[in-house]
Amino acid sequence: MPPFDLAELGDGAVQALIAEIRTLPPSAIPLLVQAFRLQFGLPAEAMVSDYIRTNGHAAFIREQIASLSGGHHPGNGKGAQA
Repeated sequence: MPPFDLAELGDGAVQALIAEIRTLPPSAIPLLVQAFRLQFGLPAEAMVSDYIRTNGHAAFIREQIASLSGGHHPGNGKGAQA
């Protein structure tokens, strides 16, 4: 069994992450995409959705979503905060 970060995501999990990304403000999405490309050594023209494949990718994306949404994103495990 591969380490947790390298375990493959199912198609449903990938689609759920893409849906979470789409809940970000439009101005934040390019920042997440750029950070993912840098983190995982992808070329500038790479379609990030084609490279979301592991638990490590998912964890990175969730961290970015939490950061870009001010830590109040429902998908980050914290829920809405007042």
